[in-house]
Amino acid sequence: MGIFIAGYFLLILSGIVFYYLISTYSIKISAFLIDFIVVGLGFYISIKDKLDNKLAIPLSITVVIIYGILLVLINQKLPKVSRFLNYIIAFIGSSVALWLALDFITNTLAAFKIIGQTYHQLPITKSMMINSFIHYVIVFLISIPVYKGRMKFILGGNYE
Repeated sequence: MGIFIAGYFLLILSGIVFYYLISTYSIKISAFLIDFIVVGLGFYISIKDKLDNKLAIPLSITVVIIYGILLVLINQKLPKVSRFLNYIIAFIGSSVALWLALDFITNTLAAFKIIGQTYHQLPITKSMMINSFIHYVIVFLISIPVYKGRMKFILGGNYE
């Protein structure tokens, strides 16, 4: 039992360290790429059945460009709204990144038969409600440096 608990904590720690390294060393990608991918893929998935691929892909790219322009305009015209909006975006992006990291790590562990199943949330307790709460606390903590990185970049900080 102690080995499994230690394994969970190592999984949590490795996910946090992995995401911290990404957010520290490639903040432009980690702070902005996830939401642009989510917007582009979300729009593409929603219209791919209604339109041909030759039209759906350029429209999705156009929506991503419009999304980027709207973010810049909101930041220039409504800075307080921009801060709130960018935190929400950082939270959603961190949630997606944590889900992807957990999926990758647990699938890798399952491939080597270390664990029997894969997880999208950390199964720390037997209560799904407590697990969800812990998951959202982790996402909240991860989204803080991502938000700070987004705002630093938007306000003209350099990351080279």
